[in-house]
Amino acid sequence: MRKIPFSDLSPDAFSNACIFSPFDITSDPCLLIQPDVILEDEEILSEGKNISTDQHNFSFQSHQFQIATKNQYTELVKQIRKAITLHQAQKVVAARCIQLPIPPAFDSMLHFMNLCAKYPNAFVYVLSVPGYAEWMGASPELLLKSDKHSVSTVSLAGSQAAFDNNSTYFWGEKELEEQAIVTRFITQKLSNCGLEQISQNVPYTHTAGHIAHLKTDISAIKPHTVSLQTILSALHPTPAVCGLPKEEAMLFIKQYENLQRSYYSGFLGLFKDESSESYVNIRCMMRSQNTLTLFAGCGVLADSDPEKEWLESEMKLQTMNSLLTSLFNQSKNG
Repeated sequence: MRKIPFSDLSPDAFSNACIFSPFDITSDPCLLIQPDVILEDEEILSEGKNISTDQHNFSFQSHQFQIATKNQYTELVKQIRKAITLHQAQKVVAARCIQLPIPPAFDSMLHFMNLCAKYPNAFVYVLSVPGYAEWMGASPELLLKSDKHSVSTVSLAGSQAAFDNNSTYFWGEKELEEQAIVTRFITQKLSNCGLEQISQNVPYTHTAGHIAHLKTDISAIKPHTVSLQTILSALHPTPAVCGLPKEEAMLFIKQYENLQRSYYSGFLGLFKDESSESYVNIRCMMRSQNTLTLFAGCGVLADSDPEKEWLESEMKLQTMNSLLTSLFNQSKNG
């Protein structure tokens, strides 16, 4: 594994490697991993249970994050609304985290297998970096899928609790506009990169575990002169995890969020010669020496309700926390 600034990645890095990118590619390095073995589809489920990150006795650093109280988070939302009113931004994503003690007998690969079973349509991963930390998650958000001639991505924004039945979802004006902002950003960036025949479908409801989102599928033709690095740099971070305009939203986050996001809301994926897929690192957590850190963020617009944004962040954090509780109970009963 090597640490390399995103701007210094060579074309070879996008032909046979796993790239784990931070939220802020201008400040933090990417992790570049050359795979020894690649397991796909059914192989993951059959062989994954025989792998344990714990059997290698990995040691991790201790990481402390700023934990926002409810009052601090709602005040951040109010600050963002004021900035939008003053035309300093159109949208900003407010993120926060919680830290939990590592459950007894916590097994990362068992948790990975549980995530695979719980979220069969998500990008599920566990990434251990000895001496640093371990990241794991189940992301529903594709950043970029590509082959030699085409690319596809999604616009994913707006959140509400998922139903257990076939009830019809109602999306308010705030959620519809939030998702439309992301769609406009992505299609414009693809066009600016020189991609052709950009197409999109109408937004539809997509469920990921306990959470429902608005989703639009987007595709385009990629001329051979346009590199993946150019497209990824243009798209990341999208308004779904940062805001709009991107530069202004990023500056606001750095100044006021008080959370070192690190690799949360970055992206990761496996890049091969013929094809690649990368996903936004959301619905994730980081394992350090003694704690598990869970992350969540909410898109804030001019008419956002601070109380509702807090409750939405709680709902997203519960997605990961509920699986940890399930795993802990499973280990006790096993």
